[in-house]
Amino acid sequence: MINDNPLFGRFDDVVQAVLNTKHTPQKLKIGDFFGEKKQLTYADMFCGIGGFHAAADSLGMKCVFACDIDEDARKAYEANYGIRPESDICRVEPSSVPDHDVLFAGFPCQPFSIIGAQAGFADARGTLFFELAKIIEAKQPSAFVLENVKQLRTHNNGQTLARILEILRGMKYTVDYKVFNALNFGLPQKRERILIVGFKGGVEGFEWPDKKMAMRPLSELLEKKPDNAVPVPIVRAVLEKVLHAKRAETAGSRKAA
Repeated sequence: MINDNPLFGRFDDVVQAVLNTKHTPQKLKIGDFFGEKKQLTYADMFCGIGGFHAAADSLGMKCVFACDIDEDARKAYEANYGIRPESDICRVEPSSVPDHDVLFAGFPCQPFSIIGAQAGFADARGTLFFELAKIIEAKQPSAFVLENVKQLRTHNNGQTLARILEILRGMKYTVDYKVFNALNFGLPQKRERILIVGFKGGVEGFEWPDKKMAMRPLSELLEKKPDNAVPVPIVRAVLEKVLHAKRAETAGSRKAA
């Protein structure tokens, strides 16, 4: 029985704090890549419980669509943000997704992770990237930020990532990627993730965050009475750089790595 578990109920205060959190968006100057817009909108694909959402909300962005196949994740997301995500991305008609400025997606990592069989596109979950690509092609967001495990970079001798980049660049996006470690962003955990960013057409002024934050021990982060949710540092740092980007005078002025 779950009630017999000694940890049962120990995290009730944390859960309640997350549900009661009120967001205070930061006033951020948006780069001219996004035109004269005062607020950017975003779609949150494979949203989970809202890691991208927390970072985007803290920067004053507005979510117009979310999607995740996990029912428990959808319930948590709705409780946190008041938005009920759609379910299976394979059942989402790309044209039905509202227009948005930026697309976020932490597409399934199991097919590429060292924890799994690393079957890649041979795994049904690995092919979900192609469903995501259909939405990007149909909606043409100004920019996107994608996330996955570090092993995506080397999977199948780099051919899997090369194929993903080929598809994204084929849709006329300027694309770059970099691997980050949570340890360098103040978190007491070695968690390496690849982030892929894309801008429609040419872009100037985008630089990956390089300022490292001192790691804080877990004892300093745990709170007896937590009252505020903190957005994921890596995601927020990258997103700030994306929002500051400027449109290039000529397409393709920035070469991808």
